[in-house]
Amino acid sequence: MDTWKEKITEATNLPTVAFAAAKKFFAVDVSGSTHGWVIEAERRLVQNLSVGSEDTVCRWDHICDEPQAVSKVSRKTYWTSLGGTQPESILQQIKALEQIRSSDIWMLLTDATNISVAIPFFAGASNAAILYQDVQLGEISVVAAKGCFSALCPHSDSFEEDLPSWSHLPEFAHERDFSKQCESLGISVVRSQDRQGMRGASLGPTYSSSTGCTVNVDTLLEQSQVHAQDLRYLLEDETINNLAIMCKTRGCIGRLRSFLTRHKREEVAVKLEDHHVASKIMMEMEKGDLTPEQMDLLRTQLRVAHSLNRSTYTKRMESPNEEARAATELNRLISKALALLASLEKAGYTAEILGRKSNRAMRANKMQSEDAEMHLLAMDLSDEVEAFRSACSICAGEREIMSIVLKRLDTAEDNTTDFALNFPFAAGCNARNIDLCSTQCICFQCALVCKKSIYQEALAAIIPTVQYIGVNKRYLDHQPCLAVTAGLNTGASATAQIFMAILDRVLETKDWCSADKSQSNGEAVDQEKIVV
Repeated sequence: MDTWKEKITEATNLPTVAFAAAKKFFAVDVSGSTHGWVIEAERRLVQNLSVGSEDTVCRWDHICDEPQAVSKVSRKTYWTSLGGTQPESILQQIKALEQIRSSDIWMLLTDATNISVAIPFFAGASNAAILYQDVQLGEISVVAAKGCFSALCPHSDSFEEDLPSWSHLPEFAHERDFSKQCESLGISVVRSQDRQGMRGASLGPTYSSSTGCTVNVDTLLEQSQVHAQDLRYLLEDETINNLAIMCKTRGCIGRLRSFLTRHKREEVAVKLEDHHVASKIMMEMEKGDLTPEQMDLLRTQLRVAHSLNRSTYTKRMESPNEEARAATELNRLISKALALLASLEKAGYTAEILGRKSNRAMRANKMQSEDAEMHLLAMDLSDEVEAFRSACSICAGEREIMSIVLKRLDTAEDNTTDFALNFPFAAGCNARNIDLCSTQCICFQCALVCKKSIYQEALAAIIPTVQYIGVNKRYLDHQPCLAVTAGLNTGASATAQIFMAILDRVLETKDWCSADKSQSNGEAVDQEKIVV
């Protein structure tokens, strides 16, 4: 077996100790919000669940005290509220870390105001439970449980669904009742001294059921390569999310990114390219001494080249070999995982670690014009696809899929501010965006062949006028980002709203695209003359 794996059966065969008798370490929130009822409830819970002389406790707010024996702390002077709330201070206190490692169970206590601090610990642990206690009544409810605690509250090992009611949650009138229930359910934990040989961490039920293993995260990240099937298991949505959170809490997100990047497969990106000399034909059309008959012949040849290019593209997309197909799928999953790491890296150590509520532009992924994933998804440019079609002045096709061509503007990053993302329609109407659209009006394939617009403008994106549906969605999401938000993927919804506002303003203010006004500003001249 690979060195980074540990069979679950090996871990379950280790000796255990009952919950009540286990050595416990309590990390107690004493921030200002715990003053009064809360801190008294915390004191009571620690005293009632601590039955061993080796049990220890520490206080934390914006800093963390050194742990002390529960039996030796003063009721009058120890249980007092102090400063702010920084749960990471627990992991920065060396002696607190030592207690976590040397205890059978450690319990993080906080108030409802700061309940989110428990979520990353729960998410990153193999065996954990979240308890809620009414500070006045003393009643304890089990909100979520997993691993060895799962019997307390079955089917509650994630936060995938909202909690509509507390009525179905297990409830106990007193700490002693909770301990008795743990005893009756046979809940026990591996002793700290026996846990030292357990290097494996659970990546969730999906991974456990698929592999029958836990993972030594440090050893895994050191691997130069792992087997393709092992990598697929690791890239399952639930598994990679758990692995990423573990790496976040352990400070090794960078190592996980390097591990994933090492496993990217080399592949040939299938693009709608010119394999049938369409570009050479267009170069011939630029000569100024052609007769009308010669020009008509070249246009016919150009339309044939476009048709052959579409056929070649479709054929290559529909018949990749098995190895190429596997590499494409693996790279897609790795790219998705890397995007997850980018958002997680900006998150703090509260509920934000799961929700990733941070500045959207700061955590957006940079999209490249040569982003392989966009080209690996076959676009539907067939005659059956819903699209706006018209006559192209270059190839003279009568029912061609047309294009909207967006220029490269220096002011595009202004569309990624918080104002622009909160009020996209207003941002799109800004005067700086009015010149984003080129006056070029030719078919999609002719536009792709051109390196610049027919007016020699630098281009950022070429958008086909096809319906936003099916396989075309990804390309249509990708292209506006390149021009509208300077390549930042701030979200398809926000980008689309900015883009719609821009198009609306262009239609309102530009004579060259207005159906109701004659061309009077000289912007749009005969496009055929530009080329020929």
